[in-house]
Order: sequence, then structure tokens, then C-alpha cells
Amino acid sequence: MAALPPWAPSSRSGGRYSDGTVNECLGREILDLYEWALLHPEEVRARELLVERVRGAARKRWGACHVRAYGSFVNLRGALSTFESDVDMMLELWRGSRLKALSVVHDEIRETHWAQPLEIRSMARVPVVTGTEGRSGVAFDLSLGEMETRDEQRRRHDRQRKEGKEVTERRLRRETREAAEKQRDINEDNKHNNKRGGGGGGGEEEEEEGEEGAEEEEEEE
Repeated sequence: MAALPPWAPSSRSGGRYSDGTVNECLGREILDLYEWALLHPEEVRARELLVERVRGAARKRWGACHVRAYGSFVNLRGALSTFESDVDMMLELWRGSRLKALSVVHDEIRETHWAQPLEIRSMARVPVVTGTEGRSGVAFDLSLGEMETRDEQRRRHDRQRKEGKEVTERRLRRETREAAEKQRDINEDNKHNNKRGGGGGGGEEEEEEGEEGAEEEEEEE
């Protein structure tokens, strides 16, 4: 008997692909092949982590950029992707020349040592950074989408200035509040000390007046 393919449900499925009509046998084998090649949950998570890693590397240089996956991995929630499929990604809102942008992302990924091998294919029809995640063995291609326009640059600068202004205002409010609380504590301490000093002084004055009165009575006698 011929050996069963790896997608056969079990070693006892000898007649699964021979019992019945050709269409029935072929249909069963296609469904088994699909289930066998479909991504498992841990394989999906490995690809999601790969996208997050590439996104983090790109945002070290361009905080406002976007990295999005496309292709078989994201179509129909990965139902068109197999365990041998790579992950296609696109970098958007980058700055500079195309080759420079690819070099920047390549160098940022290389610094973290998680992708081996890693290279820039600048002469390809669509220039990409391509590599393989060392632990999972998942390959990826990163191409360039739309670069950041002047309007987007202006909005980014406005947003950064606004965020910087808000941070400064929050710091000033905090420092003002802390100074007011400190001054209030000082005033409370001074008020408390004045009350204690005033009470003691009054007693001494009364004692001195009593002594002076006694002396005057002795002189009159």
C-alpha cells in the first residue's frame, strides 16, 4: 500500500482517498490538505509579533510612521496563509530617499539581532528589506508605501509642539501646586509657633506686674 501523505488524518485512513468516486476522494484530500497547512494559533501569534517588531524598529526613527501587513496573512484572517507563507509588510509615512529609508529600517532591525539573515534588495522590481525571524523561522518582506507629505510633516510638527506645550503647562501647574502647598505648611508652622510664643509671653508679663504691685504695697507700708 502506498504511503499516506502527511496531511492524512491518521495512518488508518487507507481508504480515505480511494473509497468512493474520484471527486469524493479528491474533495476529502483537498480538505485534509487545507486543514494541515492552515496556520495554528501559535503560528498566527508569531507573525503578529513579527509585525510588531518591525513596527517598533521603524518607529525608533520615525515615530509617526505606519507598518501594516498585507497579502495572504491578513486576507480572511489568515485563512489564505500556510505555515510556509512569509509576511508582506509596507512602511508608510517614511522620510528621505527610498534607499535611505530601507537602510534605516535594515540597520534598526539588525541592531536587535532577531532577524537572520537580513538584507536589502535594492535592485528588485520593488525594493524591499527581507529577512527571517530567527526563533520562529518566519520570513518577511518590507516594502515602502507612501512617504510623509509636507502637509503631514506640518501636522506632525504642530502635534509635537502642542504636546510639548501641554507637557510644559502640566509641569508648571505641578510646580505651582507644590510651591503653594509648601508655603501653606510654612504658614501653618509659623502660626502655631506664634500662638505658643504669645501664650508664654503673656504669663511672664502678668508675673512681672504682680511683682511690681507687691513692691509698691511694701513701699506704702
